[in-house]
Amino acid sequence: MTKAPASFAALDTFIAVAETGGFSAAALRLGVSASAVSRTIARLEQGLDQRLFKRSSRFVSITDDGQQLYEQVLPLLRDLGAVLTQQPANEGIAGTLKVSLPGELLRLLLPHLGPALLVPNPRLRLDLSATDRQVDLIREGFDLAIRIGPVRDSELRIRQLGQAPLRLVAAPSLVATAEPITDIAQLDALPFIGYRRRGRLQPVDFAGGDRLEPVPALQFDTGAAIRSAALAGLGVAQLLEPFIAEDLRDGRLRVLLADRSLPILPISALHAYSGTVPRRVAMFCSFCQSILSSKPG
Repeated sequence: MTKAPASFAALDTFIAVAETGGFSAAALRLGVSASAVSRTIARLEQGLDQRLFKRSSRFVSITDDGQQLYEQVLPLLRDLGAVLTQQPANEGIAGTLKVSLPGELLRLLLPHLGPALLVPNPRLRLDLSATDRQVDLIREGFDLAIRIGPVRDSELRIRQLGQAPLRLVAAPSLVATAEPITDIAQLDALPFIGYRRRGRLQPVDFAGGDRLEPVPALQFDTGAAIRSAALAGLGVAQLLEPFIAEDLRDGRLRVLLADRSLPILPISALHAYSGTVPRRVAMFCSFCQSILSSKPG
């Protein structure tokens, strides 16, 4: 007996249940009743001759067959949605774009969002999540994520937006009374602001193999908090040059050991569209690329 083909609507309902973890939550997301969601999933399972979810009175969990189907159909549905929502070039770009990006990058982009994106495209809606956390694009429903540093998500599509050298910096008030810093060992006499990533403090790696692993007076898990603490004179910090360029230009921060190079980190955009990339995604990537390549006035 030939299996009945699944409709796009049924697959969309399946995706909603898989991502929300329940029929009621999926119903709220889709704007239908929970019983309608349940019936749709039952018909889909019957047509595919597969059990997609385990059900109990308290929870719904996806099966191995369901997980395999989810991973297969989600990129296809996204690509289809991208094609159907393309707008003629003379009508601007419409739709909602959900992006995860570091808070310091968002701070850099904010003054330009209106004139560069929102004014020319009045039907564009931006849903921006400022976090240093590496989100799961597919499970959390993001169209795009911007990350700093090496990218390990081999299944995602990657577009490099720029590069960001690290700088060791401090507020003038912190180093005004200290001896000029000419050697790594002198940093031991100054308080340090640590960056905690995935639960681990990040070391300072100098070119040539030297590594500094200070015990920080303060530690944070976002670059925005580290910059604020550094500007307040609370310690030496390791920060990305594009995000402190104006602070350096205006003298709010000073570079320490400028002759000792630190790593240069890639800034990348990640998405899960395997075919046609929505214009709003491509446009946001190009926008970020142009801001990162520009110099502060």
